[in-house]
Amino acid sequence: MQAGSNDKETLHLRYIHRNSMESPARKEFPNRAEEIEELIAMDQMRVEGFSAGMIKWERADFDGASQTPSSSSPPPSADINDGAEVPSPAPGPLSYPYEDFLGRLFSGASFPGNVGQYFVKFAIGSPPQTFFFIADTGSDLVWVPCSLCSVCSMETAVNGSSVFHAASSSTFSPIKCSAEECGLVPPPTFGSSLCILREPTSCTYGYSYSDSSQTTGVFAYDTITMSSAVGESVHIDNVAFGCGTNNSGPSITGIGGVIGLGQGPISFTSQVGFMFGSKFSYCFTSFFNRNASSALVFGDEFPGLELLSPKQYTPFLVNPQSETFYYVDIEGFEVEGERLPIRSQLWRIKADGTGGAVIDSGTTLTFFVEAAYKVIIDAIAARMSSFPRAASTAGLPICYNVSGVASPRLPQITIAFKGGSLFQPPAENYFLSPKEDVFCPAFLASTTLNVLGNLLQQNYLVEYDRLRSRLGFAQARCSLS
Repeated sequence: MQAGSNDKETLHLRYIHRNSMESPARKEFPNRAEEIEELIAMDQMRVEGFSAGMIKWERADFDGASQTPSSSSPPPSADINDGAEVPSPAPGPLSYPYEDFLGRLFSGASFPGNVGQYFVKFAIGSPPQTFFFIADTGSDLVWVPCSLCSVCSMETAVNGSSVFHAASSSTFSPIKCSAEECGLVPPPTFGSSLCILREPTSCTYGYSYSDSSQTTGVFAYDTITMSSAVGESVHIDNVAFGCGTNNSGPSITGIGGVIGLGQGPISFTSQVGFMFGSKFSYCFTSFFNRNASSALVFGDEFPGLELLSPKQYTPFLVNPQSETFYYVDIEGFEVEGERLPIRSQLWRIKADGTGGAVIDSGTTLTFFVEAAYKVIIDAIAARMSSFPRAASTAGLPICYNVSGVASPRLPQITIAFKGGSLFQPPAENYFLSPKEDVFCPAFLASTTLNVLGNLLQQNYLVEYDRLRSRLGFAQARCSLS
């Protein structure tokens, strides 16, 4: 899959937090504690899903073999929308003999629930139809709520979401079920996948998230138009995406779509990365500053960004069981300069694909596997002993009462990565204050793997250099406003 050629090398987008003033999904909370409590609930659902994302799936081969499906749910009606008409599929790159085959029965793939916290805005189709998309490093598929109906109103909405009207786009082109590209998306979980090579139909997909949210529909090509925060626009032809005709579940109801930034072959960064040097980066502003916009940049430059420290790098790790996620190699963890006695195995990817450490844009807090979490929390507690413990608040289990201290000194942490890079964020990146005079470490325990969340990354340039397979980071002034 390749996008159309374009001579632009950098694309600078506004990266909008779910609860910021610009967000289409903005929600008001009566207090900080309730907002944190909801974020934690979403985080826990997402982190549990990182393991679910390792479920294997496969498309049909052409020998007529079959296997037992994991679900007996009936397929949705072919005419999901009244008057629906699926356009003729686009020709695929492969040519097969004219013979019929019965595809296998499959279970679909599952990816982290709560698909993320940050939106970007761009358009799809010709003429362009504009939507807010959650940009997510923990998934691959680009998809949008979609109608294949040729007689429906352009104002039609599904489950509170705006809908892309495929029939109104002159560049919309479904992919054939027999095309090589169709093998890159998980098939629907329902029934059997039947593809008749004499008259191949459109490629259908089923993309599930661990909270039972799912999108199913037609895999297709269309043009994407992105308007830069610095005034330029980029038109990218033939981007493969999911035309989601049936979307449901708490993670995706009411959103405009998802742009997957993972490492799988169907992600946006995999499809069009060559246009931007196979590199993207973001810079999150202070988490609770609702009037400032963060930035997402595809390409080598980050216009106007002031770095406050030298950029450091650490290599990405490969998890053979999970091609999507961005794994990094943690070699040690320090509190106030003291290396903690955490077994190295607690940072490692296991043979079954579990474990390891992922850096993620869609998780807010940071999660450590239970044994590492206990050592870290105990070390922080030893250095917070001058403050009385406060009651657990907003889902944060360990909290301290700092009343009477104008500027409490909080323990400094350091994460040592492979390659010698040291990540030493300020305390505001890993302590939360759910209410006045109470501070709580923004760390939680995980049963499966370690996840470095976006709060830990605030006011850092975080660079995903896929060409060199490395992560870069440096402290920065991230605000665009």
